[in-house]
Amino acid sequence: MDLPLIKAKPSYQQIKAVLNRIPSGDHVWDLDGDDEKRILNWLVGLIATNMEWIDNTDEKEELLVTICQMIAERSGRLAAPTKVRTFTMNNHKDIRILEPSLTYDTLGFKTWGSAPLLSAHLPEWETPNSSLRALELGSGTGLLGISAAHQLGWQMVCTDLPEIVKNMEHNVLENEDLVHENNGAVECHVLDWMNPPPDDDLPNWLAQPFERIIASDCVYETNFGRLAIALFLKYLAKDGIAITEYPLRQTHLGEIAEFEELMHEAGFVRETGEETGQEDFGSRYPVACRWSRWRYSNSK
Repeated sequence: MDLPLIKAKPSYQQIKAVLNRIPSGDHVWDLDGDDEKRILNWLVGLIATNMEWIDNTDEKEELLVTICQMIAERSGRLAAPTKVRTFTMNNHKDIRILEPSLTYDTLGFKTWGSAPLLSAHLPEWETPNSSLRALELGSGTGLLGISAAHQLGWQMVCTDLPEIVKNMEHNVLENEDLVHENNGAVECHVLDWMNPPPDDDLPNWLAQPFERIIASDCVYETNFGRLAIALFLKYLAKDGIAITEYPLRQTHLGEIAEFEELMHEAGFVRETGEETGQEDFGSRYPVACRWSRWRYSNSK
């Protein structure tokens, strides 16, 4: 099945035509594994971009609803109610995360695949330090921030869009004892990547540079990568580290390559590695993920 490139910004009619050809209902698993994985990656990619290039609100909403139903069918979560999920950390303690049922307007409330992977890696890379301030971009449910505060004692600032922050705050409160056990802390704030606060009117929580900035699952479209880099340059301390991880989906390899090239052009060097994760839609298909720890080069 031919899938239009997301970076080519396919029209409503083009996307609708493809959706009509994708098996659903009783035939949801009619395709072979490779085709099904490719289609799932494509559907996830469309949702992640919010198809901003489609101006007609009704057409966009129709597509989003259909795509989310298809993703949910493939994950067994179409009828799943709001639920609490449990994530076990390296020290065998559990973080409880509230996630609403899966619909197109609640995708930001879910725990995307790279956050659990980074939660496991941070204690391997870092030593506990209760004075270290870290900013997380696009925190979603808050899992990674809660984990870093508990395991490393970090002073975490978790950010996302307004409609997502309320659920994040709930999760932080539900795990408050874990957060504070090792003198860590988590604040939740709104940060719109497209409209960050002006430099001459920064809120107190953004007034000082951060020693770490974390962004997981951040490269779905070229523009997302550019926006993340702009925030790294604004808010990362000169001796700080930006930490990224994202799935290497075939549909987004071009965007990933451009993001990494732009990071090098911005003066960053990195250590990096790859691992196998799981798409967090209950999908039966593993996905390769790439993590990176970026520092300013000495010539910066």
